[in-house]
Amino acid sequence: MNADITYKPVDAMQQRLTQIFFQWGEKTLVDQTIFPIISYNDKKNPKVIATGFFISKKGFFITAKHILRNEDLENLFILYKDREHEVIQIQVANIFTKEKSDIAIGFLPSSKWAGSNEDIIFSPIKLSFESPKKGSQIISVGYTDRGSDKDNIKVKRDVYQGFLAEYFEGGTGKLDGKMWWTSLPIYGANSGGPVCAVPNIGVFAISSTSYDCMEDLSFISPVSDIFDIPIKIKNKILSIKDIASEQFI
Repeated sequence: MNADITYKPVDAMQQRLTQIFFQWGEKTLVDQTIFPIISYNDKKNPKVIATGFFISKKGFFITAKHILRNEDLENLFILYKDREHEVIQIQVANIFTKEKSDIAIGFLPSSKWAGSNEDIIFSPIKLSFESPKKGSQIISVGYTDRGSDKDNIKVKRDVYQGFLAEYFEGGTGKLDGKMWWTSLPIYGANSGGPVCAVPNIGVFAISSTSYDCMEDLSFISPVSDIFDIPIKIKNKILSIKDIASEQFI
């Protein structure tokens, strides 16, 4: 299976915004931190369904829960650009969620570099748990499918920008849970992509959902919900703080 990731030409403003993403986490390629999630549910033909990003070196990542509701774990993979700049597929091992939140925590199994016994150390993004002010400029990175078939996975990555409008504690008509109403464009597999408030460094939300008929109306979910998501590891129910203290993250 071949994978082809392309990048839409960007203007000077988008190039400047893209540089902000390189400041998140450690020095790394965007493709080694923010990645497309693909599914083989549709007659074994791959389709890009969401965007995700790493929050730990050991394979924990964040994406959008509502995209994964009808997906089987055995059919879920991420596309990851390895150190030789080859795109490889890694199967998702687990997805952890909670009610009334569109945040999902995913986990990848321990993976090795091709032709080596050396573990892949993933590159995490820096998170922010402070809410930006109403009217703040926000940006996100997301992937979309551009016509994948059984022989080729075709992916496009782009940078999107908008503004924060209103905060909803109880959710919206489309999704439950805490939400920001924004003007950020969200197209298909952009859901799950990291959202940052300019000029702050750190991801405070994920792209969640939008209304097809209204380009300037979308919703993003705060990453602070990760603290309330139960994670089962070795028959134990842990929080993300427990996992961090036990150096799983």
